[in-house]
Amino acid sequence: MNTNKKFILLCGMALLAMLPVQAQKVTKDYQRPSLHMVLLTTDEPSAPEEFMEHVSASWQTYMLPAMFNEFEIPFKEAKAGNPKGSMMQLITEYGSRLGSLSIDELKSLSENLSGKKYNEELKQYVDGLSNEIAHQLIAKWWGLQEDGAYSDELIFKLACYGATQNQANAAGQTNIGAQRELYNELMEPTMANTYVAFSKLNFYQNEPIARFAKDVAVTLAGLTAAAAGPMGAAGLMAAEKAAEAVYEKTKDGFSAYTTTLLYKLKWNEEEAEKFFACFDGQKLDMQKFNATPFELEYMGVNKCSTVVLANKDNLDAKSMVEKAMHKNIHKQLVLLQNNYEEFKPMMPIMDVVDKVMLVDMGTKESITEKDVFDVYEPYVNEKGILKYKKVGVTKPIKGGIWDNEDIDNALNADNNENALQGTQFKAVKNANNGMLVKKQKAKK
Repeated sequence: MNTNKKFILLCGMALLAMLPVQAQKVTKDYQRPSLHMVLLTTDEPSAPEEFMEHVSASWQTYMLPAMFNEFEIPFKEAKAGNPKGSMMQLITEYGSRLGSLSIDELKSLSENLSGKKYNEELKQYVDGLSNEIAHQLIAKWWGLQEDGAYSDELIFKLACYGATQNQANAAGQTNIGAQRELYNELMEPTMANTYVAFSKLNFYQNEPIARFAKDVAVTLAGLTAAAAGPMGAAGLMAAEKAAEAVYEKTKDGFSAYTTTLLYKLKWNEEEAEKFFACFDGQKLDMQKFNATPFELEYMGVNKCSTVVLANKDNLDAKSMVEKAMHKNIHKQLVLLQNNYEEFKPMMPIMDVVDKVMLVDMGTKESITEKDVFDVYEPYVNEKGILKYKKVGVTKPIKGGIWDNEDIDNALNADNNENALQGTQFKAVKNANNGMLVKKQKAKK
């Protein structure tokens, strides 16, 4: 029995009771990503110590951008041991003996400064969490109880979620049978659009790192010049000058570093068959479910940093760290969206006044005046299904980007008392607040 038929058999009566006679039509063309975020903590050396207590604390106050479904499960934090290749670990281990290393060892060390070994170590640890977290995600989707009772309410709600943030736009009328069939089609892509981001946060003083990177570069250049004989002197002088210039440019202030590994719930017809095979009558056999392997698929890793000048904003240590880490996490999510098209959601136009479109995104989504967005208009096709067609291209208006760093976007759309807030975009022809914008893929 295929997945859709089995699902109908299991859920038929429950679904009939849930659905209204006049229901919103839905489409597989747009599904907003569901995202859960996990904080990775480690025993790696860190500096400066007086800031580190605020790093993990900043995670607790981070508000997920409204472009994602916040998909929270119990697994929120993981201890990732003491990964090799961290910035301070490399400085501690090699700082006093660079002169004794070979050319090959120095090349490997220089490569590891970019985080290659560190990323591999973190991935190896997170891979070991895959089965446990995948089970929790599936259990959340199906509202599983300890006795095997379930509810498909969450899947239905998010599968039928239109492109707007807080309301579903009706796209005509349909009968219950047709709606149920559409829902079955949407179940798989909705669950498959579930992501988990594992983030390791660090906050470093720049000078020790900049000095170490300079010393590695100069030492490597010296060995290379020695191997080249008399002809290597000019190359060594140029390398030393370049290394000093980089050091001067990067030595001031502090840096917030975030390493984020992105995983996606593996969910397709085969995985669904494994899940449905765990049913015993109208309930799930929890023992069988827990023994069935499910997994996360590794998408990739990003690492980015944000330079902080301690006295620029006149903030105390806690506020400085929190602001920097939040900004850095925002940057990470944007990088992931640029790298993975399916992770990039569309955002609603909330209002159109004169020739300006107001969109529910801002600095928290790390948009800039250089970003280019496609504009989509929803329409109902000949089968009565909601689709989206591109109707234009737009950019943020200079000076019109909304500072929403500390604002819960969800409250913005639900607030009927105050004026709507958002970033101002140049309006396309016939713009209206039923349209959406989606950032174009970054050019490499």
